[in-house]
Amino acid sequence: MNMDKQPEKLLEFKRVTHVIYATYTMSNWGMQRMATEIKNTEGYNPDGVFQIGTPDKDGNRQVFAQLGNDPAVKGMKKDGLFSQLIAHGLICWLYSLWDEGYREKIATELGEKKNALCCDVMGDIRIIRNLILHNNAVADSRISNLKVLTWVEEGVIVFTGESMQSIQEAINTMSVYSNK
Repeated sequence: MNMDKQPEKLLEFKRVTHVIYATYTMSNWGMQRMATEIKNTEGYNPDGVFQIGTPDKDGNRQVFAQLGNDPAVKGMKKDGLFSQLIAHGLICWLYSLWDEGYREKIATELGEKKNALCCDVMGDIRIIRNLILHNNAVADSRISNLKVLTWVEEGVIVFTGESMQSIQEAINTMSVYSNK
């Protein structure tokens, strides 16, 4: 496999991941700002209830979700619970885009079979995705198989802005190879 020039579909995949990373970064920025605004609102009560809803057809408020004000504000802070939930979803979606679409397109462009196409970064993301989905986001001995994202440690996986940036940087420079 000649890798002097990156396949166009690999470049396209990398551009798609830029949107995913921007989504993570901007949503965190917005949540942090919102947490500050809520906490600084006159009459803010940490023991109050934070509700999300819309008016129904009669103008009455229909509540779809509610939680305490204090947990809501804490969840919106930097690297808080809401940030973790967003990161988990985006990591899983990112891997799905790779495995169910781009991997085969890149392999075809290179004259390879999908299962012959390898990428160490995406292999690491597959392991992390499996830990998120099948092990409650708890890293175990499987992290010894990580080749690029070796900063993941055993225990609860916490995605920080820095770790998400590290993932994006690895994707930006990733390459593919054949296992044949």
